[in-house]
Amino acid sequence: VNYQIGECYYFLDKDKEAIAPFKKALKIYEKDPEISEFPIIFCCQYLGDAYYGLEDYNEAIKYYTRALEICDKDTELFGFLIPDICKSLGFCYDILESYEEAIPYYERALEFYEEDIDNSNESFSACCYSLACCYSLSHDYIKAKYFFSEYLEKANKDHPFRDKAIELLN
Repeated sequence: VNYQIGECYYFLDKDKEAIAPFKKALKIYEKDPEISEFPIIFCCQYLGDAYYGLEDYNEAIKYYTRALEICDKDTELFGFLIPDICKSLGFCYDILESYEEAIPYYERALEFYEEDIDNSNESFSACCYSLACCYSLSHDYIKAKYFFSEYLEKANKDHPFRDKAIELLN
């Protein structure tokens, strides 16, 4: 029940209110040896998203990292969740201006998105752009140029960062 309450708040964009029920659900799921790890991962993702929405990026990182650790134990079963978790971790570190920490998460997400490019063009583009910006801010302009080019090649013509990418590329 707590999980569903958390989801209701989350989908109403009430991140602060969603946290307590998700934490209660997570505590219950972790104590139950019969429970699959899926609900634990989803609780951690939702908690990460809620803290992200509240701009508490360190707390978001804590929950996203926990979800990723579980996914990494069985990539065959949970692998489809990894790219979005990695992208979220990248965004958090990016916002915190920890570009060196953001880069490996963006790169890992891109590896997954490249395998399924038809279904994740928007995610692929967002990762390319963010990765290019991180490389640029880390003064690795060769890699930045490469990922800005990748972004421009894959992004929709009306993508909001296209003009900025073209400007930064030139």
